[in-house]
Amino acid sequence: MGAAGSGRHPPAVNGGRVGVIERLRDLKKRAFPRGVRRWGTGQAARVFDRTTERDLVRCFEALEIPAGAVVCVHAAMSGFGYLPGGFASVFTALQKAAAGCTAMMPSFPFSDSTLQYLERDPVFERDTTPSQSGALSEAFRKMAGVCRGYHPTHPCLALGPQAAALIAGSENSPTPFGDNSTYGRYSRLPNAVLLLLHTNSTSHVHRLQELVEWPNLFLPGTVPARGCDASGAVRTYQVRIHRPRLPLYPVVPGATGEPRYLWLPDYVLQFPAARREKIFAGLAGTNAVEMLATRQDALQRNGTLKVAACGSGEVMAVDLQRWQARMCEDLRTSFAQWREAYSLEALTEAERKGQLK
Repeated sequence: MGAAGSGRHPPAVNGGRVGVIERLRDLKKRAFPRGVRRWGTGQAARVFDRTTERDLVRCFEALEIPAGAVVCVHAAMSGFGYLPGGFASVFTALQKAAAGCTAMMPSFPFSDSTLQYLERDPVFERDTTPSQSGALSEAFRKMAGVCRGYHPTHPCLALGPQAAALIAGSENSPTPFGDNSTYGRYSRLPNAVLLLLHTNSTSHVHRLQELVEWPNLFLPGTVPARGCDASGAVRTYQVRIHRPRLPLYPVVPGATGEPRYLWLPDYVLQFPAARREKIFAGLAGTNAVEMLATRQDALQRNGTLKVAACGSGEVMAVDLQRWQARMCEDLRTSFAQWREAYSLEALTEAERKGQLK
């Protein structure tokens, strides 16, 4: 056979440069197998891409989180690289930066929809059922002194002076984000702060849905949900659950004033910077870009939203009462303006056409 057919490398082209590059890649793979390369990348991150507890303290201090605040945390921790102090350092830093604060997080036992979760007929056990609300939430659940609720589908976690007031009895809320839920109680506090660590994904959008009485939010009737109560006995709760997916798309104006759907977390906060660019790129040529940018810029100027860098990540502190009031006002205006677009028929057709992204 000729050289082109018998060798393990492709024929040299471009003056032999391609062949040389392929040989170098092959040598690299032989000298540094995948596991070794992954280990080396991890070790490099520990040195060059790391966020210490002191970094977090400085960041939270820059955000001016008030002492005694009730702080609901949502996080994409991949934005902060290696944490020498582990996930617990997020909460110790928060306690140092905002003395006497209470930290709160969701600790829902599912990562899909509530409906899919309940179809498996699980029994929620407060002390043993893992949180599926992210790695930070699961680490928080295991920290000493953290309270967790007994709600069978939407239990939350809290640590600090107001933990019991947020958690106790919240299992009796018939809706996941109703007035007596942990999020419902939190939403009424004058010192509530929403703390977003490199993400705009927050469960508080579901509280907004209940506050504004979002059209077609709930599935009909109630559904049984089982969970262990404080005595350890299995109790069956009757809960109402949110309709999956469809009520998570508010309407914004398109290029010619036509209704266009936008993912709710992207509607309420265009953050962090990379996400903001992606949102606006997807809305290019529409009137929604100016509307969203003008609103968020105004909220930053008046101090409702504060942003600080932390290592390679970004952190946003939200004055919940002011932000929540504005979002509820804008959503109600959208419902009135685009009433037909919020119908189940319109949303189902939009989903069929791939317009719900």
